[in-house]
Amino acid sequence: MKKIFLISTALLLNQSILADVAQTSSAQQVAELTRDSAQWRIAPRIRIQPCDLENQNRKLDLQITANPQGKVTDVKVLESTGVDHLDQKIIKTVYTSRFRPTGETFTVSQAFALNFTGQPTASCRPVKQQNTCVYLFETKILGEQILKHKTPFQYKEVPKFFIHKDELKGESREIHFSFKLSNKDQISNIKINKSSGLNHLDQQVISALSTTRITSDKKWWQFYKVTHQDQIVFDLNKCP
Repeated sequence: MKKIFLISTALLLNQSILADVAQTSSAQQVAELTRDSAQWRIAPRIRIQPCDLENQNRKLDLQITANPQGKVTDVKVLESTGVDHLDQKIIKTVYTSRFRPTGETFTVSQAFALNFTGQPTASCRPVKQQNTCVYLFETKILGEQILKHKTPFQYKEVPKFFIHKDELKGESREIHFSFKLSNKDQISNIKINKSSGLNHLDQQVISALSTTRITSDKKWWQFYKVTHQDQIVFDLNKCP
């Protein structure tokens, strides 16, 4: 019978403030945090099997950046477990977790202690390695919005979306899309105007848009839907 370890990160968040804003995924000022001010609202919960640990204790240190609403927007590895697929499994879970809102962009570090308590075994199947570099929903409009430029519409939250470098199939990808926004900020008629060439990637963008919140400045007499456009580039050179 296989053992499954459920790691719930009730660990302390260690303060790790970046002075260089360019190192973060946002052009906004990085706010200083105390340990008490950064708290998980939905903590990462990772299912780990003995084979994931490859018969020994592992430790992972991550640098995590979140937006003012507490959504994780960037994750960097400070200290790897030494097992790429294990790093990736934890990073993926961290992206789906959430901090309590602070009203400011912030960066903290989080350590994961993964202890192997089973019997050593040589029967584990090899796990396909996956590049840990991920791409977020970093569109042209969202970039201008972060820089506080005037935009035709505004993302009220960053869409829940990230893909791995390996999913680009060896080349950079670009997607242009459009959608309609009602006077009550309801999104509809999402269309891909320029495909990435990968149907699964196009569909992930559509899915992310359909579940996010977007708003725009409106005239009091506006009752019709307005069509908006945006684009996103997945640059293969962004990841080593």
